[in-house]
Amino acid sequence: MAELLDTDFLPSTEDGRKKVRDAVEEACGLKQIVKDKNEQIKDVIDYLNSEFEIPKKIARQMINTRFKDNYLNVSRENTVFEVVFETIYPSED
Repeated sequence: MAELLDTDFLPSTEDGRKKVRDAVEEACGLKQIVKDKNEQIKDVIDYLNSEFEIPKKIARQMINTRFKDNYLNVSRENTVFEVVFETIYPSED
């Protein structure tokens, strides 16, 4: 069983182990910040939904598109999807 455990990467000194602990704690703090910011984004989406009746999916898409600054790509992908979908499932009007 010992040969299955590759622990050669473990620091051999207490100072090294402390540095690893500190780095892990820092990363945990950053993950908490990200979690908190994601909650704030949800609050903005809820606000847009309740105040302006913008569907949450649309609000989220607007935020993501604006953040990534990729409206033209999103628009092009939607157009391609529409063409493909309407070709496969033509309307029966």
